[in-house]
Amino acid sequence: MLDPADIKQAQSILQKAEKVFLALPPAPDPDTLATAEIVARRLVKIGEHISVSQFVKLADDWKFLPLTTLSSAAGATKDLLITIDTKSAAVGELRYEKSDDQLTIILSPKYKPLSPASVTIGAGAAGADCIITMGAASLDQLGDLFHQNPRLFFETPIINLDQSTANDQYGEINLVDVKSSALTEVGWRFAKTLLSDAMNRDEATLILAGIMSKTENFLDGKVLPETLALVAEALSAGGERALVLQALDKHELLPILQLWGRAVARTRPDAAHSILISIVTSDDFTKTKTAPKDIPAILRHFEDHFHLPKILLLLWQDPASGMVSAGIKSTNPEVLHEAQRLLLGTLEGGLLYLALRYPSFVTAERELLALLQPLTTATRNNTAT
Repeated sequence: MLDPADIKQAQSILQKAEKVFLALPPAPDPDTLATAEIVARRLVKIGEHISVSQFVKLADDWKFLPLTTLSSAAGATKDLLITIDTKSAAVGELRYEKSDDQLTIILSPKYKPLSPASVTIGAGAAGADCIITMGAASLDQLGDLFHQNPRLFFETPIINLDQSTANDQYGEINLVDVKSSALTEVGWRFAKTLLSDAMNRDEATLILAGIMSKTENFLDGKVLPETLALVAEALSAGGERALVLQALDKHELLPILQLWGRAVARTRPDAAHSILISIVTSDDFTKTKTAPKDIPAILRHFEDHFHLPKILLLLWQDPASGMVSAGIKSTNPEVLHEAQRLLLGTLEGGLLYLALRYPSFVTAERELLALLQPLTTATRNNTAT
């Protein structure tokens, strides 16, 4: 939930601002862009002048998204600097003439003629009265936008919209809700505080795109009742769910299926101990254009298509470090809880993510099986007793 006191402070900052700058990561995902469009629309409706940072457009399969406000918004406003080299010829007078559609700046020489070569024109620093960042856990995640304009971010009030647990809380106002399933949820709640109008069809489509893309079509195990209530509202408002599903099918399901296929090819049973072992290499992630964050999707496919034994042991290699991580899924809660006690880890979506990292698959498999095999034997004996 967003703190009402923070919302009130954010509203106060915006009421004083004439120019609001929306700062996005350079390659925002559908969830971030949907959030930015929703907030931008309501800012414009209440009379704010907005500008938006440059960003990489989404693939054509997302072109149905109604991003008209972002597309028509200007980039960050900057001063135009006119610099005159006065070493060879001094300026005696500066004046300007203005008509309806033209401004002429006149430089009169003091003694010697001025040369056009002594005049340079450039851009100054970006300017704004308020910055709203979206989907950036840190200012560094804004890339060149931040690194080339540090003063803008250090001297301008920032409203920080995010739902990442890694958020640095760098804003004057931090509207960060880590319990939200998608950034779109945070953005919609904030947008409604700007203007309380009911959700329209375009906003509904944006909300569905944000939530469904972020949660992998509600399959990531982190969808809360509040999220489902917002989805129901978006569907009632006419959101284009079919178009969102079509885009997700093209962009996410094929790589996941390819990754799962590679995992299946390296899956073998330890039938004596009712353990199924599956391996995903760094090369698998690279060639399918996926990442370790996609492991929960692999788990779902195992659950959907395999009759799982007592333990599923998933091992995957981080493409960046080469270290091997492990996750354990068990059909027996007693085994899972005992594994968590012995090995330490975090239980998310039914998968126990182990805290330890291993230098190789051989080491990981040897050490983990040495601990897991006795567990299956012990629970089997307890059941028999």
